[in-house]
Amino acid sequence: MRFFTFSFFFLILFFSTSFLSKKGATKLENPALQNQPRKVVLYIFGDTNDALISQGVHKNIAHITAFFENIAQTMGSDLITKKFVGSFFSAHYINNNVKLQLTTTNLGQSPIIIFYYVGHGVSSPNSESPSLTFSNNENYPLKNIENLIKTQLPKSTYWVIAETCNTDYFKVEQNGKTEYTLPRDYVEKSQNLLLKDKLNQLFSRNLFLYSAKKGKPAYINNNGGVFLNHFLATGKELLEMPLLLDLDKFVEHTENKMATTKIKLSDNREVIQTMGYEK
Repeated sequence: MRFFTFSFFFLILFFSTSFLSKKGATKLENPALQNQPRKVVLYIFGDTNDALISQGVHKNIAHITAFFENIAQTMGSDLITKKFVGSFFSAHYINNNVKLQLTTTNLGQSPIIIFYYVGHGVSSPNSESPSLTFSNNENYPLKNIENLIKTQLPKSTYWVIAETCNTDYFKVEQNGKTEYTLPRDYVEKSQNLLLKDKLNQLFSRNLFLYSAKKGKPAYINNNGGVFLNHFLATGKELLEMPLLLDLDKFVEHTENKMATTKIKLSDNREVIQTMGYEK
């Protein structure tokens, strides 16, 4: 009986040790991601071409870049950032550059792929997720991005993030009529309508403006009059930002420009020209 008991416990001890040894060996043979940091690839497609949203798009790009820079640094990983804006904001660069990079670049084991899109979009007929609308009005299904990454890098972890509309059309009401239009056209129409409305408000008030206050000189050089150059520069800036366009801001910004501009005279003196006005 003692021999049987001893033999029984010996067998248990033998198999337990054998199992643990094999389990330990398996861990050593497959270190996975423990010894080597994963590479993080950030693809950004941002519509900086649309004046109405470009400022916000630039902000988003800066914010998401900083976020994943911090993530990669904390993980001890390399961050590869690819930005497609301006003339590169096109589906062509998804079908070619991104696809090629995913298949030819050595990204190591189990890389992390982040795809971020910010811009216009429309509803996709065969999916709950939207289609991305690029500058040439080419629509590219967001779902295709996921399929592309899964096909090219099946062992990767991916995040596909899109900040875009997901509707077929927008409603525009003008002169008592209702029209339906695509998002990009809607933005352009809305901006034009807003600008026209702001210009009508601008010219609903009188302005009496002169380039120098009483007892002060006005200056002109080969580039034109100091006052007029600032006045027109202010006008151009406000036309690009219709929400800020009104007469008070027009005069105030012109006055501020003149107050912060030093004019160098032929005797090397520096002066500031101050304008006069009645609103």
